[in-house]
Amino acid sequence: MLLIDFSLNYLAQHREFIRMLADENALGGAHVKDSDTFRRTNSPLIEMIGATLREGEARGIFRKGVDPLELYISIAGMTFFYFANSLTMSAIFGRDLSAPETLASYRNHIVALTLAGLRPETAGEGG
Repeated sequence: MLLIDFSLNYLAQHREFIRMLADENALGGAHVKDSDTFRRTNSPLIEMIGATLREGEARGIFRKGVDPLELYISIAGMTFFYFANSLTMSAIFGRDLSAPETLASYRNHIVALTLAGLRPETAGEGG
C-alpha cells in the first residue's frame, strides 16, 4: 500500500504540513478553492487510484464500486489524524506514538484495515 506508506512517511517528515492544512481549512480553503494547480496535482492521483481499483476489480482482488476519492479521503484521514493528534493521544493513552515501532505497527494496522475494506464480499457476507 504505497499510498499509505507515502502518506505516513511524508507527514512524519513534514509535520508543518499538518499545521498548514489546519490553517487553510480554518480560513475556509481560501488559497486552494480557486487554484488550478491543486486540481492538476491531485486529479491524476485520484485517476491512478481509480485505475488501480478497476484493475483489482477485474482480477477479483477488490470489491466493485469503491469510490477512488472516498478511498483517498479515508487513507488521508487515518494518516493525518495520527500525526495531528499524536502528542495528545500519547499523553492520554501512555503510548509514545512517535516511536518508530509504534508507527510501524500503526502502518500495518491501517494497511490491513484498508485491504479488508477493499476485499470482495463472499457468499453469506453483506451488510
